[in-house]
Amino acid sequence: MTHSFVASRPRLFTLSACFALALSALLHFGVSAAEAKSPAASYMERVAKELVRAGRTSSQGAFYKSILRYADTRHIGTYSLGIYLPNLKNTRKKAYYDGVRRFVARYFAAQSRKYHVSRVQVSPNERKNGRSILVDSKIFLSSGTTYKVVWKLRKAGKGYQIQDARVLGFWLTPFLRSAFVNYVKKNGGDVEKLIVALKR
Repeated sequence: MTHSFVASRPRLFTLSACFALALSALLHFGVSAAEAKSPAASYMERVAKELVRAGRTSSQGAFYKSILRYADTRHIGTYSLGIYLPNLKNTRKKAYYDGVRRFVARYFAAQSRKYHVSRVQVSPNERKNGRSILVDSKIFLSSGTTYKVVWKLRKAGKGYQIQDARVLGFWLTPFLRSAFVNYVKKNGGDVEKLIVALKR
C-alpha cells in the first residue's frame, strides 16, 4: 500500500519525508511541566508520551490506538477524498475512516526508526488560526539539520484532536489528498478500491 501511493509518484517523496519528520518530532517531544503553560502544548506532550511507547516497538497496533484516540481522522479522511467524497457511500464511511487510520499507523510503524532526532523544542504557547489551534515546535536532527513543525489542532470536548502538521513548509493533508485522489482516479472513481487498498 505504501508503495502504491508513495513510491509510484516522485512528487509524493515529500510526503514520506514530511510524515517521517513529523513522527520523529512526536517521538522526541520534550516539554517540561514548567514550560507547558498552554493547554494545547500540554496535550501534545501527552500525545508524544504515548507515541514514544509505540515507537519503541514499531507496533502498528500501538500506533493505531494512538491515532484512534488523538487524530481527527474524520477531518483528515474527508479532506483527503477531495472531489471523490460524493462517491463514498454512507454504508462504507466507517470502513473508509478506519482504513485511513490503518494506513497512517502502518506507515508510522514502518518509518518510526528512520530519522534520528537529538531533541525537540516546543513552544509553550499556542496560536489561534480561525477555529484551529497551532502549536509550534523545532526538530534538531543528529546530523545538525533543523526543521520547524507546526501542529494544527481542534478543540474536542475537554481535549484536542490533531488535524494536520506542517513540515518543510508543507501541510501533510494535501499530500494525502493528492495520493488518495490519484489512486481513485486511476481506478475509475471507485472509492471502494481505495478502501480495500487502505486495509492491506
